[in-house]
Amino acid sequence: MRDLLRVRIADVRIVPAGPGERSTGLIAYVGLRVGELFVDGLRVVRTRDGQVRVLFPTRVDRRRTRHHVVRPARDDVRQAIEDRILAEVRREGLIP
Repeated sequence: MRDLLRVRIADVRIVPAGPGERSTGLIAYVGLRVGELFVDGLRVVRTRDGQVRVLFPTRVDRRRTRHHVVRPARDDVRQAIEDRILAEVRREGLIP
């Protein structure tokens, strides 16, 4: 069954972070289509140890606990989404 579920990633939209946001490690905001679902609110960040990561949207509850709004159910899907986003961010010249 897994082979029948192909993930189609399209319409990747990159919005570069502003100068003040970049100083905090934020590189860009991202929206994209996965199949027939548009996902907005992803972020590309540089961590304190220099890694570039893609973060999926979260919300914070009253206790200040973060909860994912949307996230991939499988690691291979997460990796495919991350690879596509980072390729687009590189193409925009936001990371080497």
